[in-house]
Amino acid sequence: MAMPGRNEPCPCGSGKKFKKCCGKEQAAGTSRMIETELLAINEEFQSKGLTPETIIWIEGRISKWLDELRGVFPDEFIEQAAYDTYMFLEHPADWRAFLDKQLRKHPGGKVAETLEAWRRPFLLLAKAERVEDGRLIVKDEVDGRFYKAVQEDPDHVGQWFLGVAFPYPVMGDDAITFTYGTMYLKRDTPPHFIRQLKEYMPSGDLLGLLKLLVRLNDEENEAALPPFEQKVLGAVERYLAVHPGALGLAEFTEELLRRMELNARKPEAVAAGIVQAATEIGVVPKGLTQKELAAEFGVSVATMLKYRDIAIDFIGDAEDGSDEVKLEQGESGRKGNKPDDGNTGRILQFKVKLMRTSPPVWRRLLVDSRMSFANFHHVLQAAFDWDGDHLHSFRMTRIDGKSGKEALIEPSDEHVGFLLQDDTLEEQEERLADWFRVEKDRAVYTYDFGADWEHEIVLKKRLPVDPAMYYPWCVKAVGEAPDEYDFEPEDPEREATPEEMTDVVNDLLEMLHADPIQEEPEDNGANPGIWQQLLTEMVELRELEPWKWLYDDEIFVVEDPVHGTPLFVSVLGAGGEEFGLAVYIGEEGYESLLNTMSQSMPTEELVFGQRSILASFSDRDELEKDDLQLLKDLGRSFRGKKKWPMFRSFVPGYYPWTIDAEEARLLVEVIGQTKAVLKGVMGGLEILVDPHSRAFFGRRMNESGEWQAGRFVIDEPADPEEGTAAELIVPETDIARLKKLKASALQAEFGLFHVNYPVQDEPDERPYFPLIIVGMDHASGLTVYQDITGRKAKAEAAQQGLRDFIEQQGGIPESLWVTAETERLVRPLVEELKLRVVMKKTLPELERLKKAMAGRF
Repeated sequence: MAMPGRNEPCPCGSGKKFKKCCGKEQAAGTSRMIETELLAINEEFQSKGLTPETIIWIEGRISKWLDELRGVFPDEFIEQAAYDTYMFLEHPADWRAFLDKQLRKHPGGKVAETLEAWRRPFLLLAKAERVEDGRLIVKDEVDGRFYKAVQEDPDHVGQWFLGVAFPYPVMGDDAITFTYGTMYLKRDTPPHFIRQLKEYMPSGDLLGLLKLLVRLNDEENEAALPPFEQKVLGAVERYLAVHPGALGLAEFTEELLRRMELNARKPEAVAAGIVQAATEIGVVPKGLTQKELAAEFGVSVATMLKYRDIAIDFIGDAEDGSDEVKLEQGESGRKGNKPDDGNTGRILQFKVKLMRTSPPVWRRLLVDSRMSFANFHHVLQAAFDWDGDHLHSFRMTRIDGKSGKEALIEPSDEHVGFLLQDDTLEEQEERLADWFRVEKDRAVYTYDFGADWEHEIVLKKRLPVDPAMYYPWCVKAVGEAPDEYDFEPEDPEREATPEEMTDVVNDLLEMLHADPIQEEPEDNGANPGIWQQLLTEMVELRELEPWKWLYDDEIFVVEDPVHGTPLFVSVLGAGGEEFGLAVYIGEEGYESLLNTMSQSMPTEELVFGQRSILASFSDRDELEKDDLQLLKDLGRSFRGKKKWPMFRSFVPGYYPWTIDAEEARLLVEVIGQTKAVLKGVMGGLEILVDPHSRAFFGRRMNESGEWQAGRFVIDEPADPEEGTAAELIVPETDIARLKKLKASALQAEFGLFHVNYPVQDEPDERPYFPLIIVGMDHASGLTVYQDITGRKAKAEAAQQGLRDFIEQQGGIPESLWVTAETERLVRPLVEELKLRVVMKKTLPELERLKKAMAGRF
């Protein structure tokens, strides 16, 4: 029986033409068969059609796109969009070769027609305008042509499509289908978004289009600046009025202010920091020095640099592409949200970026959260192939998800344990898990303080431990770090691929794969045998008579293996008067040592500010009751002159006292290493000390637990004029009350000092030296305010004393004359009250009063 023609009456008797009746169902069935065949062909290409070389290049392309867009769009979408553009638009050789093979299998019919059409995919920006016969109609925004969008949900009407489209003739001459890597934009996408995307479409650069979309979205979300940020911008614009050459600075400032989270009181300080940041990253040409720029805005250099660091840290975060974009994507309605923060695993994934480098240099690292910062330093050295020959530090800039509060973490052996700031922490003690707790917590690792290689460290994820993996591990490495000695690379014309760099970095990390977590040190201070050990060490030291080999100015350093604190050791006895060891502890001890060696301070003043331990050999009648009781309890006795061990502890503000168990442990460490130094000196070692240098010979314990000798270099101390200010201690209510007082004509000298009159509040408690706080009339030399306080911190005593002094006078002094040390203590209160400060090296009237009171006590 012959089949009816398409235009003949349908045999079913309906009266319709065959093509409009039963022929329609037959065509639909045939179409479904063809679609199934085409789907099978496409799946075969995905599994068998790609050459190994193409797979490698596609992986590189995906990696690049993820670096550019991760955190803005879902990873699945980014990977698919990168694949589509590479495979079908830019490098279609594999695709076309596969189609040729399939055309030989399907030489004719609709399958062949569709395969031939699939040779010509194209990038399309189109809007779904209406539905016809149950199919979606989209209009090409560039040329106005209409297409039937097959395999799309009619609910997409009104949305915009941006992605790779394929002709689909099996469903009609004007039919197309989109790939999975297609972006779906909301119905209310602003017209100017579409206009700018349309202008960029001829480039055929989908990555560029997506980045344009992100930028437009950011601009759309902008709002008027809050009042404080407007003041900051105003301060920058006033700066520009005087320095008009800084083109683009206002726009740069406004962009930062719209996106930064600020916690500041002075807009001028933020403005100065932003200008300094813009100068350092090349937004504006170099102009004023740091001091000149700070003065221009009326702030201190330290305050300006604080906000410079916040601005630079934020810029590094923005470059990482972590901002959310309000875009809909994919058939399932996935959103371009930030990554989930819920994973709280033990492994930390960091992105570590070498700042101010072009092209970019960064590493994505997996690290055990239990690792110390000291071991993390070695990981970073390996990851960037540094040589480890220079100083380094860590500066936490975002803690618990909050910016503004910082912490400095340093190795004790680099500034020999001196805590240059009160909040400086030791990297041997601090663990990554204690500081990197929330995603986007960050730090800056600085290596080589001369070249100033700064690495921004950002916590990206927390992951569970993979038992099959070694840690630390580099997930991805991009770019080679510059040579720290300025040598030319072996092949300057060739750049290593990310895959090659990742392999290199993991080879360097391999030596660190052993578990880096060290056991917590034993609390030797609680060991009752420490006193017996100390006395045994003292006996052996006395027999060696080190004062016959070393003078008291031949200083060497022993690093405490538990806390990393430097211990400066002076051997006493060459003068034939006092025999033993003086051990100066940390930063305070170092200052005490310098003052002792220079003899620039009276002995009484040295005692007030000294941090040290004295282990001496004395006569029996020189020992106190507690000294003799210790020897009796331990069953020890000695005979002869200068043979009896005696120990004294010196702490700033306190009377010299017996040592505690922790200080006894320090002495055991010091005496043991003093014997090792002495052995070297007997063999010809010279202990050279240059009073103008900050390098010392010393001994420290390495990671293997072995003592090693070497040179210790101490960082330069902070500029005393820019010294770290104390915190504000006086309550806001008191400050408000002081501000209501009228100005007076008084030019006041103000200061505080200890007096040699030890006070013991409780029996057996260590006595302290009281602090005298004094205000004087500079013109007449008369004392107009005086108070005495007990064991308060100096900053607390100084600020409260200044408050009480001003209240007692009933007015704000015309000027306040202070030393640099006092100014640092009272600076927060002075800034609140806008007092005019006159800094002097010494205050004559105050010094006369100090001498008079010393005689009284």
